[in-house]
Amino acid sequence: MNFPAGSNLLCDGKPRVRRDWDLIGDHERELYLDAIETAIERGIHQRFAAYHADTKSDVQAHETCGFFLWHRRFLFAYENMLRSLGP
Repeated sequence: MNFPAGSNLLCDGKPRVRRDWDLIGDHERELYLDAIETAIERGIHQRFAAYHADTKSDVQAHETCGFFLWHRRFLFAYENMLRSLGP
């Protein structure tokens, strides 16, 4: 699936709300952990980790004024990936 950058198409156009782990129910926790497990099993999580640790990415992500912007975009992409795996 290809979604435009910054799109909420995976959220039915609704704004995303991230809640503290302690404030979400058991069902939502299970969905999240299942998505992480699936991402690890398929090697997708490892690709994100490798991209984050890549020498060029590391400089952009950690040694510039773009630290927060880079990580915001990175987490947005990671969240999109988890959501694309479905319930």
